[in-house]
Amino acid sequence: MVIIQQQFEQAMGATITAFNNGKLEAAALMCRGILGGRPNDPAVHQLMAVICLQQHKPVDALHHIGRSLEGRPDHVLSLVIAGRIAWALRDLDAALVLLKKATIFAPQEREPLYVMGSILVEQGKLALAVEVFLQLIQLDPSHAQAWCRLGAALQQAGLQDRAEVALERAIALDRSQVDAWFHMGLLRQDKADFA
Repeated sequence: MVIIQQQFEQAMGATITAFNNGKLEAAALMCRGILGGRPNDPAVHQLMAVICLQQHKPVDALHHIGRSLEGRPDHVLSLVIAGRIAWALRDLDAALVLLKKATIFAPQEREPLYVMGSILVEQGKLALAVEVFLQLIQLDPSHAQAWCRLGAALQQAGLQDRAEVALERAIALDRSQVDAWFHMGLLRQDKADFA
């Protein structure tokens, strides 16, 4: 039994390494091999869902994350992955439900909030998006991407002064935030500050 578990862990480790190195086809093949021996393992299905999503196969990813959630319906990372898959499939309301569930089980997690806020911006629900990004920034004041997305949402809502403060904060935290520089450029253009 220990040897079998050890072999499983080695196979999963090798699959994750292949995935991290961008060898998606190899990772998918290895993961299918693991599923052959452990067809109901939620962790393997979760990994396969991530691989499929990266391969731009959201329907396959949905199948695997569904199988993963059957085994552990309250698993936060699986809920976030399911939310990302629903987002890729353009089922934004379903994505928000899954991500909200993840925040209930893990209120300190940052990723569900970031993805929720991004989806709300896409839906044009700017006031709700701002609330979500503010909640995220309360959890992690150094989250440069959250400051950037907050600034972009405020800018889109016509709150230019608040947007500028948020974007400046994003840039101060991470000068490589291309989106923050872009939105700051748009703000300055709107203010006729062409320099």
